[in-house]
Amino acid sequence: MFNRAIAGFTVFTFLLFAFVSCSGDTWSADQKDTFLAECDAEGGSGSYCKCYLEKVMEKYPNYADSKNLDFESAVEMAKSCE
Repeated sequence: MFNRAIAGFTVFTFLLFAFVSCSGDTWSADQKDTFLAECDAEGGSGSYCKCYLEKVMEKYPNYADSKNLDFESAVEMAKSCE
């Protein structure tokens, strides 16, 4: 189950990077919605995805900076939301 979660986070992180805008200064409602929709598509529950989004936003207050999210950090944030 953990390997499946890691694979999901890898895909999710890749998709997050694909949606990152180079010009964004903060997290817009659309960017948050996109993040939550992608998390949901990867099988996350609503409460899990909101927790994960909060963790990412805490580490990366500017949406454009969230593209710097590395795999290890993504996994650690995800674990804290389980």
